Amino acid sequence: MRALLVVLCFAGMASAHAGIDESGISFAGPGCPADGQGIRVTHSSTEEGRLIIYTPDMSVSLNEGAAFDREACNIVIPVSVGPNERLVLGNPAVFGKESLSTGETLSAKASVFLVGQTGPEVLAEITGNGNNSSDYYKRELAEETLACGQGGLVRASSSLLAQKATTYASGSATLRGLAFDVRIEACN
Repeated sequence: MRALLVVLCFAGMASAHAGIDESGISFAGPGCPADGQGIRVTHSSTEEGRLIIYTPDMSVSLNEGAAFDREACNIVIPVSVGPNERLVLGNPAVFGKESLSTGETLSAKASVFLVGQTGPEVLAEITGNGNNSSDYYKRELAEETLACGQGGLVRASSSLLAQKATTYASGSATLRGLAFDVRIEACN
């Protein structure tokens, strides 16, 4: 089983983890694993303050009779900050593998935001080149700084959409992961 990688990057201090309720992380959507099976939450041993959530691949497949296939997964992370702290969310990235027929299209999308608001988003659009398997990666450099003392539920949304160019085309794609920053900073 391959892994879908969600990377949460915090400001360099260890106390940033105090605002994350790892036991409260939840997943919802047809592209998420049932009952959280296969999900692992770890801290990076090479980068201080990095939280990694592994979950099984999200895949789409175009077979005879299907004009498109779509999967989506939402990850919700409870984050609390003190009155003199603020969240900075952003820099989302998507990466995976595709094997699409000529003309078929793939859209891999991810965004990170505080529930009830909007935030940075990345969209990778790929057009198939004839069943040659290839990797894809796209990152959007954008951040959203929230108000001092504003914590809550941080949502990372991901989706994968493959569409046929012709009736007889076939192919598949996998979202192997998404990455984004969630930093807790001191207010100035």
